[in-house]
Amino acid sequence: MPQFLNIVFIQNEDAAEPLKILEEQGESAALHYLCKWDYAENDGETYDENPRGSGDSVYREGNYIMTYNTSLGYIGLCNIIETGEKAL
Repeated sequence: MPQFLNIVFIQNEDAAEPLKILEEQGESAALHYLCKWDYAENDGETYDENPRGSGDSVYREGNYIMTYNTSLGYIGLCNIIETGEKAL
């Protein structure tokens, strides 16, 4: 069963740049911006379900899932992983 590895979660003024990219260039561009926090040795927290709020928007590209809420000013990125190893 897949798990979700938290790569990055950004909120408030720290989220201004990726949220601006989201608004001006779209979801794919914002997701690729957040990918710079995805390191091979990432030991972030894992979840059994995608950690998102009920009012969040969700965008998936490959094994990456970006969740965001522009009203609340946050954006995050997870990677779907299988059997404890990072998916490519």
